[in-house]
Amino acid sequence: MVDACVIGGGPAGLFSAYYCETRGLKTILLEADHQLGGRIHFYKSLEIYDLPGQFGITGEAYLQGLLTQFQQADVPTYLSTLVNKVEHHGTYFEVYTNNQTIQTKTVILAVGNGYLQMKQLPLSDEWAQYVSYQLKIPTIKQRLAVIGANPMAIDWALQLEQEGHTVTLFTEKLERIQAILREPLFTSTVKIEALEQWREMRLCDEGVAYEERYFKHVFVHIGTTKTKARFPRYVATDNGHTTIPGLYVAGDIRLETGKMKLLLGAAHDAMQAANNATQFLQNEAHYQPVVSTHDPVFKGWTR
Repeated sequence: MVDACVIGGGPAGLFSAYYCETRGLKTILLEADHQLGGRIHFYKSLEIYDLPGQFGITGEAYLQGLLTQFQQADVPTYLSTLVNKVEHHGTYFEVYTNNQTIQTKTVILAVGNGYLQMKQLPLSDEWAQYVSYQLKIPTIKQRLAVIGANPMAIDWALQLEQEGHTVTLFTEKLERIQAILREPLFTSTVKIEALEQWREMRLCDEGVAYEERYFKHVFVHIGTTKTKARFPRYVATDNGHTTIPGLYVAGDIRLETGKMKLLLGAAHDAMQAANNATQFLQNEAHYQPVVSTHDPVFKGWTR
């Protein structure tokens, strides 16, 4: 049995597990995806401006920092592990996954809005080398296509255009998109085609052909599907607590007055959840730990 089971490997989950270990808790982390990072993977190439001391850091750089820090704690981590349900048995919990059943004294839910998977186009395997469902900006200037009718797809098209690529966006219902994204699109060089016209694409020697144009690569964001686990019925109270002793929430799943759904808020939530779990398991534990500059737990950890 472990002291704390953190469910979710996004920013809130990563920092929750890390911080639990700094408080001396035997911790494990479960992540449904094949990689850690959560929704940061949707905006890795974008710059972030609302993190203190990290002005303009890219999502990718911020994620790498989180992972480097997390690795210092040596938390056992299980990827591609989908939680089906969590049961509360008074003094402990059982977490049922697609791989195993885990017994734990506390649970920290850091699952955001659920396990999100990118929706896929109905394409044969031959298309695999030409189609991506995450944005990775090519270093060589190319003709590229973006498919999607949501803010993220438009943002991808604009990012690619700003990097000097020739971009065609297959989209629809632009009037539903926020003006802050829609208006720059109309003043850009991005060519706009009807969403359903992507079906006219075909493979060719040059890559992907559409009418008289040829694309070296196609980026697709047509939405996501969501998978949610069955958790014990709880009501979130305040400071990451719930009505179930030993069950805590962090990140976007934590809803309360004044909650900030930002990366900085996720870190704050994570620390509170870890401190809550520590006090629950150790009555004598202080809610506020020793500041990290003087905490002996870090002396044996390397950078």
